[in-house]
Amino acid sequence: MLQPFTVSKSDDNLLALYYQERIRKCYTAIPFFFIGYLIVISYYVLDDFRMFEPSTAFTFSRVPSIMLSLILIILRFTNSMEGKMKNYWIPFYTVTIASIIYSLYAVTFLTYEQPDHFLSGLYIITAFQLIVLIYSIMPAYVAISIIGIGASFFLGAIYYQYGPFHSTYHIPNFIAICITSVIVIILKYNNTFQNFKNHVLLQEEKNRSDTFYQLTLEQNEKLQKQTDFINQQKDILANHYNDMQESLHYAQRIQNAMLPLPFYNIDKVKEYFTYSAPKHIVSGDFHWFGKSENAQVIVVGDCTGHGVPGALMSMLGVSILNRLVTQENVDDPQYIIEKMHIRLNTLLQQNSTHNNDGMALSVIRVPLYHDENLITFCGAKSPVLFVKKKGLEFYRGGRYYIGGNISPINKCQNISIEIEPGMMMYLYSDGFRDQFGGILDKKYTAHQFRALLQEIANEPTAVQKQQLATEFLNWKDTKTKDNIQVDDVLVAGFRF
Repeated sequence: MLQPFTVSKSDDNLLALYYQERIRKCYTAIPFFFIGYLIVISYYVLDDFRMFEPSTAFTFSRVPSIMLSLILIILRFTNSMEGKMKNYWIPFYTVTIASIIYSLYAVTFLTYEQPDHFLSGLYIITAFQLIVLIYSIMPAYVAISIIGIGASFFLGAIYYQYGPFHSTYHIPNFIAICITSVIVIILKYNNTFQNFKNHVLLQEEKNRSDTFYQLTLEQNEKLQKQTDFINQQKDILANHYNDMQESLHYAQRIQNAMLPLPFYNIDKVKEYFTYSAPKHIVSGDFHWFGKSENAQVIVVGDCTGHGVPGALMSMLGVSILNRLVTQENVDDPQYIIEKMHIRLNTLLQQNSTHNNDGMALSVIRVPLYHDENLITFCGAKSPVLFVKKKGLEFYRGGRYYIGGNISPINKCQNISIEIEPGMMMYLYSDGFRDQFGGILDKKYTAHQFRALLQEIANEPTAVQKQQLATEFLNWKDTKTKDNIQVDDVLVAGFRF
């Protein structure tokens, strides 16, 4: 009997070792595959005489595979042939397997006009191909060649004899299964070879036990050097990180300097607050106050991205707003949104670069004249919430944000709201409502956020700001888990 392979110092060719292992597997598999095949095929040969008239073509199709199987079994059990056939077991095995598969193709072709038998033949072909070929005795390219040649001649013969495959839906399924079989064979062969390779390496490692101690010392020395190198890199990264943090804090001071001062006076507004919680020091959310000849303008924006990219986009938005409102005397919210989209689109060259960066924007116009009691809102994918004595008034704003390929022009409409003494107005980004947390680790949700604002609306604005900060931290960081902040957060509240 052929014995399982062993690894020795002379075995320096992994492929040669793997070939020896495949010879052993082939020698072992021959009795199981081919005796089983002869038993099964005997039944089908007898069944041919019962089911098909004439049966000569069916029987003749099976003869080559039967003869080759018999010869291979006889050689396998002839002791004197074991050594002589060592280099021929796999080729003979391959030819015999191919003859069986091609005989199955031939018989199935003969039953094409009998749908039930034809379908059974397809099932038998695919099952046999998978069972035998994934045993990984033959190289993957040989197994694939057998399938490819057989399937090609089979399908070509059907097409030549019967025309296109419109008469049965099983052919496309069979082609798909053959393709899948090829993929499975490749993966299985590679996996088998990798497992064999790992086993060889394991055997070699065991044979090197006499040098293990020295190798361990060498590895420890290398490990120490690597540790020292990693520590050096860690120090370098720490220095870079500190430099980056300092740069971000400096950028934060610049960004804050461009935003409205905390004591900025807004006519008709008794008190207000802004709660800002950037995800990465600098923020892509921003608020802005400006004044034209006839009104003051309040803006809250939520730029795409966060951190440095978002902050740069927010500064671009502030710059455009300064020019529109302060210099060009524009105070119509809808017009501001439309002009900002056009200018942002132009500055970022979005028509040619396919850049889709932009911002959601809420714009409020507060009239300067005392006899005017209506404020005007327009939103680009950004809402506003009013808490009045009679309840909540919520306006969602337009569906499209500023910037990108989809224009908000004529899709955002001005809405007028009557000012009531003591009412609260809230403008906010989506960072608070989208934050994961709580006991169930879910989003805060817009409905829950509006309920929170309604609950705290009667408190002084300074207290509201503190309550929002507390609620956000308690939601994000529970007793069991500290969640990562998902986005920048900005909430601005105004009491009229």
